[in-house]
Amino acid sequence: MNFSRFCEQNDRTIFFDMDGVIADFEGMFKKHYPEYEQVNLFDVEKEKFWALVKDIDGFWSEMKTLPLLDFLHELHKMGYDVQILTATSSHDDRSKPGKYEWVNKHIKFPIEVNFEDAEYKHKFADGKNILIDDIEDTIDRWNNAGGIGIHYYGDPNKTKREVLTILKGE
Repeated sequence: MNFSRFCEQNDRTIFFDMDGVIADFEGMFKKHYPEYEQVNLFDVEKEKFWALVKDIDGFWSEMKTLPLLDFLHELHKMGYDVQILTATSSHDDRSKPGKYEWVNKHIKFPIEVNFEDAEYKHKFADGKNILIDDIEDTIDRWNNAGGIGIHYYGDPNKTKREVLTILKGE
């Protein structure tokens, strides 16, 4: 395959959300607060939740990786433009520097990190671009803006198959 021709044809970007997709946000929280193990974190009162997060040193930079991080690396090695598209917390000013630290620790190639509130991520949709995100509303807005959104439910193999099927159709 002619690599320059491949790159010309491959004019899409594959965006990965961080929290809940490649970084274990929920696991980090529940590791420190095991009493929430059986609780949907969206059901926790917001002010209380963020106060608990702020009490965890290194919350943003010390999250464990999730299996889709390996897929992000695979796509990069295949020549695809992969980027991070993540929100920062308006409740915790450590989130942006902590996320940069996490990326620098776990991604070993130069990668674009885009910070955007979830309700505006769709500005990056641009027709062919793909977003993998765990928030259904974000995926709906992405799809409505003309992008290809993949709602990540925690099954990395299913998500990988969905993305590869789309890419094979190029």
